[in-house]
Amino acid sequence: MSMLPMSLLEERDWRLLLRSIRKRQCILLLGPGATIDPSEPQGDPLPVCLALKLAEELRQAGKGTEIVTSSDLAHVAQIYAQAMPKKRPGLEDVVEGFYAPYRNQTTPLHCDLAALPFSLCISTTPEHFLLNAFTQTPGKQPLYSYYHFNPKPADARARRLTSPLEEDSEHQPLIYDLYGSLDVLESLVLTENDLLDFIVNVTREAPPLHPSVTSRFSDRDTSFLFIGFGFRHWYMRILLHVLKAGDHNAPSLALEDADFFQLPDQRQTVLFFQNGHFMDFRHLPWQDFARELRQRFEQSAPPPVPQPPPNAPMAFLCHENRDMLQAEHLATQLQARGIKIWLDKQNLRGGDNWAQLIPHVVEKQTDYVVVLQSPRMLDKPESYFWNEITYALKRQPSFGPGFRFVIPVLLETHSQLPLPPFSQLHVIDLTAPGGIDALAQTILEDWQQRQAIRGV
Repeated sequence: MSMLPMSLLEERDWRLLLRSIRKRQCILLLGPGATIDPSEPQGDPLPVCLALKLAEELRQAGKGTEIVTSSDLAHVAQIYAQAMPKKRPGLEDVVEGFYAPYRNQTTPLHCDLAALPFSLCISTTPEHFLLNAFTQTPGKQPLYSYYHFNPKPADARARRLTSPLEEDSEHQPLIYDLYGSLDVLESLVLTENDLLDFIVNVTREAPPLHPSVTSRFSDRDTSFLFIGFGFRHWYMRILLHVLKAGDHNAPSLALEDADFFQLPDQRQTVLFFQNGHFMDFRHLPWQDFARELRQRFEQSAPPPVPQPPPNAPMAFLCHENRDMLQAEHLATQLQARGIKIWLDKQNLRGGDNWAQLIPHVVEKQTDYVVVLQSPRMLDKPESYFWNEITYALKRQPSFGPGFRFVIPVLLETHSQLPLPPFSQLHVIDLTAPGGIDALAQTILEDWQQRQAIRGV
């Protein structure tokens, strides 16, 4: 049973969000509002607690007269860095000490989110709740990185950025601290001046953000899930504009607290992001939302694909890299019809040299080679799949008349397809009704003939 009132989030909203998450097209962005002390789940967000701590130190030192809003961290930190004797180093010391008790902790909110297949998660607070949650989730080995808004040139040149492997992004998600890391205190965006420098340097790409961040944000099929991000702040418009987060095809969802919906200009802010960023704003209990999102994801998981019998034929799917998703879909369909699949993404192991493995795989490990033809093959004069085709055609003559080994198929129709090497072979059109069934029947009937001759 749902724990959230459906008047606030419709079934269609859930479906669209879950679909985007399943397709690895949703970026998770956690703001300061989502960072709560695990021992005080009803307390203020940690950045507010830190601001109040700094404000109290300023008042005790007789330097708090300029404070306008004690809960505004950037505002209070600006005054602290200017008025206190230790300046910025003193501020960094307080911040480091404040977050130290939380370095190895996480919260139920973060754990529920970490159970989902997000491949890129962005945090704006440095406590590592999100990183710890992913680290503790079985089967996941998160990568960690952060933005340094004003590094020394030598440090910037020496820093190496690691990107998740595209084919394993679910198990190796990138956790990215947008406003710096506690590991490098000078990278933290704390004061109002830091925030201005951050915006300027991100805009100038000096230094640039992590390439995985910029590429994903600019992808128009990307959607965003914001939780407690703080859209009340003026710089959010600039930041998302610089990151090219607008004019996307997929809807995004932003969960904000009650205070946001009571702001005088709230309607104007909502309209700006709804019209330019396809974004829907909701006020929902964040922990309840994350729990239900996880439950819905797990309950709607597709049933396991039936495994082919031990004596089933093995088909190697030869494809261009950009057709990987279609190859994976075809692999699932053929497995469900009783055919084993050899697919490089699934069958390669770390350290394997694919160029050396091609002859062995085609000649010794597979019973059929299915060549997935698409227009993407035509602009690749040199690629591994041409080697795969060459070795497959070399083995084809070793089969007797009427038996198949190389089976060309069409993923899409094109004037230059089928390819010339397959002019003498029957090509199966997967775009036609029943195309996958025809392919499976071709393989299984040929396999039965082989088995009958062998007396199996």
